[in-house]
Amino acid sequence: MDLLGRFRLQAAVFGVLPLLFLTVVNVPMLIALNLVIGASIAPTLITVFGLIERIVPASGLTEGFSWLSTALGIGYGAAAATAGRVDDAFGARTGFLVPCGAAALTAVSALVVYRVLRKVPTASQPVAAAAR
Repeated sequence: MDLLGRFRLQAAVFGVLPLLFLTVVNVPMLIALNLVIGASIAPTLITVFGLIERIVPASGLTEGFSWLSTALGIGYGAAAATAGRVDDAFGARTGFLVPCGAAALTAVSALVVYRVLRKVPTASQPVAAAAR
């Protein structure tokens, strides 16, 4: 499977996995689910970094990686703050809806990006070759 196909598959899986949090009935189950869902993050990040390397010209790679790192930090911070407020106001069980919603939004965004990326030439591919 090519990098872009892997991105689409991982986006879909990543959008569904957090729904498992809604099935948690005890702490050991929560730990196991955190391990499974957390293990899906590294391959997804590796794929996204690979896409950046493929799409962004070599002279802009540092900036491309920096934008991704910045977006991740902002996303983690916003999600933690939101989940904390939801937990405080409505309880921990309801708080699991925050990662579910964030994952669904991320998956939909990634699938939209996938459709756009199919048409974008890679950094090493001349524009004229991509138009064929």
